[in-house]
Amino acid sequence: MKAIAATKLGSRKDFFWLDNNYAMNTQSPVRGPGFNLNFGGIFTSAPAAVMMNAHAPVVVHTGADPSAAPAAGPVIGPPLTPRLDLFGLGLDYAMYHKRFWGAFDQNDFQTPWEKLDGVFTSAPAAVDWGNERVDVFGLGLEHAMYQKTAIGNDAWSTQWARLGGTFTSAASLIVVGGRLNLFARGHDFTCRGNHSDGTTWFGFQNHGGNLASPPVAVSWGPDRIDLFAIFNDGALWHRWWDGQIWNDWESLGGKYAGEPAAVSWAPGRLDVFVMGSDDRALHHHWFSGDIWSSEVLNSGVNPGDGLAESPTAISLAPNQIEVFVPTLQNQLRSVTWNGSAWSPRSEGANMRCPQRYSFSVDEVIVRTTRSSLTDTDGAVSSVLAGNAPAQTAVQWIGDTGGPDPKQNQTNLLVFSSVTVDLAEPMSFSYTVINNGHADQDKILAALKSGSNALALGGSSSMQEDIGKGVAKIVTIALEGLVKVDVPVVGSILAAIESWLLGKLTDIVFANCDGIVAVEMRAMIGRDLHLLTNSGRSKFSTTTTHHGTDSPAGCGGNSVYDVLWSISPL
Repeated sequence: MKAIAATKLGSRKDFFWLDNNYAMNTQSPVRGPGFNLNFGGIFTSAPAAVMMNAHAPVVVHTGADPSAAPAAGPVIGPPLTPRLDLFGLGLDYAMYHKRFWGAFDQNDFQTPWEKLDGVFTSAPAAVDWGNERVDVFGLGLEHAMYQKTAIGNDAWSTQWARLGGTFTSAASLIVVGGRLNLFARGHDFTCRGNHSDGTTWFGFQNHGGNLASPPVAVSWGPDRIDLFAIFNDGALWHRWWDGQIWNDWESLGGKYAGEPAAVSWAPGRLDVFVMGSDDRALHHHWFSGDIWSSEVLNSGVNPGDGLAESPTAISLAPNQIEVFVPTLQNQLRSVTWNGSAWSPRSEGANMRCPQRYSFSVDEVIVRTTRSSLTDTDGAVSSVLAGNAPAQTAVQWIGDTGGPDPKQNQTNLLVFSSVTVDLAEPMSFSYTVINNGHADQDKILAALKSGSNALALGGSSSMQEDIGKGVAKIVTIALEGLVKVDVPVVGSILAAIESWLLGKLTDIVFANCDGIVAVEMRAMIGRDLHLLTNSGRSKFSTTTTHHGTDSPAGCGGNSVYDVLWSISPL
């Protein structure tokens, strides 16, 4: 997800972000760096923005003398003026819009936001093209693509036009040769593309791939389109249209997270920026002279800090680039290329990245052991967002329980910065087992493997439901359990015990050993956002797990409580 939107018009640049209260902000083009303007509102998505030169509406003054002779000379229409169109999703997930002319300080920027209606499950994407036209796109609840259009100073089209398809990302838009090209990640995590001449859409094409990120499109000329995406393997991948054919995807390597940002400032030149998945540093790939090169940039982020989210890039002129990055400390920074060197800079603004969360299993409380005296426990937890690799953590709890309830802090089962876009499927799961006979390392390794299988099984089920246009995930169907609907709320131990034991074959279970707690919370990113009060407050709950039948001579059926939480960052 790109948390920062940026526009360019000639030598002018503008950029937009959400502050700590999720209000829309921008820098002042009149008062210079460090002076920021608050446009108000409370938003549930990153902003989208477009800027063009357009004819401002004619203001009619009604106080003139009607008997006065008209002024001599030709009638001159309104001059071309910079026009900004700014978009975001509100708390009701409807699309909202503001339009500004000239420099923002010359306007009353606290005017109300215009509601464009709809209910969306993706951030907006917008584009400006011929005839002073603006189009904005978003995914509906059934994950189909929708479009709304405004031309000149006319009102927006009355209805949202349904373009169809089923997608898990916002659109990426590029105008090439007078034709609007739209790309998005499908429900099956392939890249899908469509194009329009302004009147007709010609149908979605499958561009393949195994996308973990949304696709990003850029062009250096009328017969060229370059697509970039981070795949499930974490590498940056590239596909391009050369005016005749689409060339196959090629890997540019690396290990990245989030989504790429791409610019082209000359024919044959491409610059792509990505966030490292391990170092959370800003990485730069560039294409020049038919050769790809790469480097790690100093983005002005302090040591020990890092990027919180994907970068945003613009190019104002040949051999000039500016990249905007949000940091883990919720600061907005930028790094600029002046043709010979990179220069980092703080933009003097706090910001929030919507849809960024921390997941944690906080406590495991043993109320009744499965064994006759004490249990010996190991635990695992996984988070999977979209088609990114699952993040998994394990923790050895050891001997626990006894005559009184025993509370265990599970401080290792924490995932500190996970982004889940509104349109993505996600799952958060944990498993706790009692096993005092097998080797500890083997137990933890098997738990990790089983947890990954559980996460991938849930993802596959949700992927299928999204393809059917399902708006809310309420059950999942795991591999080998296609006839069993597993609820996505509460303990699922009884439903999947035999399935999960089949994934833990590297562990020897004997005597009173067994699984004592399993839960998966699976949902679409928008439902996760709603669960956390539109991303504004921590969600915490305790799930009680009543164990399955234990062998004779053991302590009876176990009872475990697991406290877990999800916190917006």
